[in-house]
Amino acid sequence: MRFRIVRTVSLMAAVLGVFLILFAAVAAIAPEAAPLHQARSSPAAAAVLALFAFWVHLLTVRGYRRFPFWAAALTGTAIVLITVGFGWTRGLPEGIAPVHQGFALLLGLLSFVVARVAMACTYLRAQPFTLTFLAMIIVLGAGTLRIPADADSRDLIVYRGELDDLIALLDPRYRDLGPEVEEYLQEIARDDSLSREEKAERVLVLNREIETLQQEIARFRVVEEERATYAAEVARLRRELAEVESAAGLTLEDLTPASSYREAVRPAVPVVRDFAAGIAGEHPGSYHRSWPDPVPSRTGIEQVLAIHRYVAGRWRYVNDPLYIRGNYFSPPERTIANNFVGDCDDFAILLASAVEAIGGTARILHGTCQEGAHAWAEVYVGNREAAWRETIQLLRLRFPGRRIERKQLRQNEGYWLSLDWQIGTYTCGDAPVVHYVSGGDSRHAPARTEK
Repeated sequence: MRFRIVRTVSLMAAVLGVFLILFAAVAAIAPEAAPLHQARSSPAAAAVLALFAFWVHLLTVRGYRRFPFWAAALTGTAIVLITVGFGWTRGLPEGIAPVHQGFALLLGLLSFVVARVAMACTYLRAQPFTLTFLAMIIVLGAGTLRIPADADSRDLIVYRGELDDLIALLDPRYRDLGPEVEEYLQEIARDDSLSREEKAERVLVLNREIETLQQEIARFRVVEEERATYAAEVARLRRELAEVESAAGLTLEDLTPASSYREAVRPAVPVVRDFAAGIAGEHPGSYHRSWPDPVPSRTGIEQVLAIHRYVAGRWRYVNDPLYIRGNYFSPPERTIANNFVGDCDDFAILLASAVEAIGGTARILHGTCQEGAHAWAEVYVGNREAAWRETIQLLRLRFPGRRIERKQLRQNEGYWLSLDWQIGTYTCGDAPVVHYVSGGDSRHAPARTEK
């Protein structure tokens, strides 16, 4: 009874070993074959289990275990272990073709078959048999050099235990990024100069680098979309305003330089009014929350943003004449006719004029910094914090990540939004002094001082 059980187990081990080694070999020869292509079993694990099954069979079945048996069995074991455990098809010099992994496993299977035959032979000449067997293995192995192996599948049946451990450390979000990530992990797994802890640290660094890269890609896409939107809007506005700009003729008054901001800010000049209204018309509606309250509505802020975006997008900086007394104040219609060229005070004059032209309240300030002096315009938002918060929210939608600043010159002056080169910020705003306010000494703004 015990003998039957052992014989049955031995026979099952032999059948299982043949099946497993054939599975691993076919997986290497035809990796796309169904159902192997969708099988989750590891060909490497199958080959190792096949070795175990073969040895169970060989050690439990009756037969002669002489030198030819041990030579064939150990040769088959070595072929399978080298193919599976050491990745011997990698790192060969260019021009030397490796033995195909699938056919190498078949050679291992053949070796075990020869070992089984050697066990069954009653009379066997050990030396000729062994030499013939080894010569056969060498000839067949050399013959498989002519069988091309797919470079992408050479490592199909190599043991992946350490690679699987590294993949487990990779963030699940990044495991489907493509073959490049797995190739990099394979390089780490093969590097014997790294300890296990160093390999794990490299995978964690890879997680952080991929996350940073994806964040940069997301920001780049947002910027590209915003740039495309602005470019389309600017192109449309240029076409619509081409006629207005071409009609900006000069009069004798235009040829006389302005001597102050009060003279230079001209919201009522038709060219300026048409210019501002043409851009603000992209967001039609009342500028004010309630007339005659000068506090802008959300639509009014949208109109100011549109004007600033258009002017800032086309502005070309050119300094004032050097040998003159004081600033050169360019009236807004001259700046429009000159295709938006000038310095910071010309930029401020045009924006203040355009804001007043659509019903807003503006002021112009001077500030200082290490680089020198600067001028910029501001638009009155209101005297309630709720209006300022609404403006901040709108700006953050238009300019994600930008820090919106505010300078308060004195108490109870209300909230003013900077219209500097970048809206909501200050290029050079230390020690600010007001040089112009819409309407002069208005209760809605600080008192005006002329320089």
